[in-house]
This record gives sequence, C-alpha cells and structure tokens, in this order.
Amino acid sequence: MRNPQPTNAEPGNERAPADENVPSGGNSDSPRPLAAHLAELRTRIVVSLVSTAIATAAAWWQYPLLFRLVKRPLEAAAMRLPVEPVLQAWAPLEPFMFVLKLGIVSGLVLASPVLLFETWMFLRLGLTAREKRVLAPIFALGLLFFIAGAAAAYFWVAPTALYYLASFAAKSGILYNLRLSEYTSFLINLLLAFGIAFELPLVMLGLSASGILAPTAFMRPIRYVIAGAFVIGALLTPPDVVTQIIMAVMLIALYFLGILFARIGYRASLWGGGKKETGG
Repeated sequence: MRNPQPTNAEPGNERAPADENVPSGGNSDSPRPLAAHLAELRTRIVVSLVSTAIATAAAWWQYPLLFRLVKRPLEAAAMRLPVEPVLQAWAPLEPFMFVLKLGIVSGLVLASPVLLFETWMFLRLGLTAREKRVLAPIFALGLLFFIAGAAAAYFWVAPTALYYLASFAAKSGILYNLRLSEYTSFLINLLLAFGIAFELPLVMLGLSASGILAPTAFMRPIRYVIAGAFVIGALLTPPDVVTQIIMAVMLIALYFLGILFARIGYRASLWGGGKKETGG
C-alpha cells in the first residue's frame, strides 16, 4: 500500500496573508539585507549628485537670467522710490563668489524635484503600506506649501520690505545702496523662512494624525497664537502697520488651516486608528 503524498493543505504550509504593517522591502521572516540598502543608497546618491551637477551647470550658463530674477524684488521696490538702490561689491572676490553661490543655490532648486524623488524612493523601502498612503500625499503637499511660501516672500514680502526700508533711509538722509552678498543672503533667508512657515499646517496634521496631539490641543492656546502672530509680524516686516497686520493675518490663517488639517487627519485615523482623543 502506497504512502499518501503530502499535500499543501497540511498545517504549517498555508501562506500567511500580507501584512500592511510589514515594510515593503521584505516580509518579517526575510528582511532586506543591509548590503542591498547600502547599494540602493549609493545609487540614489549618485543620481542626486549627477542631477545637481547638471542643474548647476545649466544655472551658470543662464546666469544673466538668474541675476535678473535676483534683482526683481529690488527693482519692484525701486519703482516707487525717487532713487533706485544700487547693488555693490565691496571685496575683490565678491562678484566671483556671488556667481558661484548663485549657481549652486539655483542648481539645488532646479534639481530639487529629482532630489525629493530619490529621497522618497529610498525611504519608502522601509515603510509599511499604511505609512506610504499617509506620507506620500503629505510629502507632495509639503513641496507645494513650501513653493507657495517662497513665492509669497519673493513677489510680495521682499519688495514691500525693501521699499519701506529704502523709504526710511531716504527720509533719514541716508544713501540706500546694498552690498551684493548681503542682499542675496537676505533674499535667500526670506524665501526659506516663509517656505518653512507655510509647512505649519502639515506639521499640525502630522502631530494630530499620529496621535501625539489631538485637534482640541491646538484650540486651547489660540489667544497666545494670535498675540504671537502679531509679534512675529512686527519682527519680520518693516515698521509699517498695514504690512504687519497683513503678515499677522496670514500667520493666523495658516494656523487655522492647520487646525482644519488636524481634524481631518485625526478623524481619518491615518496613523492611530480608533484612539481616544487626548489633550496632548
């Protein structure tokens, strides 16, 4: 009598269903080897460096266009001034360093879509399916919000600030000429500051969706937030009441938008799924 052949239906041979909480790079029994992660990281770094080098070379090639873009906020402010401010170089190497810095910064900006894509492609290997669904839209929205903040600083805040500062200098009998390197640093820092400030709603979304803070926790200090917005508006803008009020209103609007995002994220239970609301 023949022995019965083993079948796949025997206990222990069933294939376990896929787990959403297991990183996509592999299952819990066979984790992705460290060597594979290092090889992946090396590939992403090489692609990022090559793309940045190409973008920087293109930026140096288009230097006249970039220089016009750098001067645009100053020229927009000068349209309302009796005397146009002049950009000056105060050191022998300053023009060369300016062109070098402008090319590198512009190259990073131009290559940023590739850099962000390569960063995401590497990070997603260690994420679960649920984390990917949560972080992918936040990642994309973060880029859009940063661009919106930088655009607001470039087209509105910088020209307005330069106009009032130059007007104050003219009323004080001071010749308002700007050093090239300091003007460039002022513009870059302003764009970065507003770009980061516009990330506030997404930070609040992440804190609420992950269960660290509930939406009600953001409502409690609302009076201090409003007062702080006017203080920050006074510090970041020239001594002009209208500009300070507009800045404060923008910051308050961002905070309330963040509360809305926090409520959406908390109710959807994107991270914590069914946790009780806590006050943080």
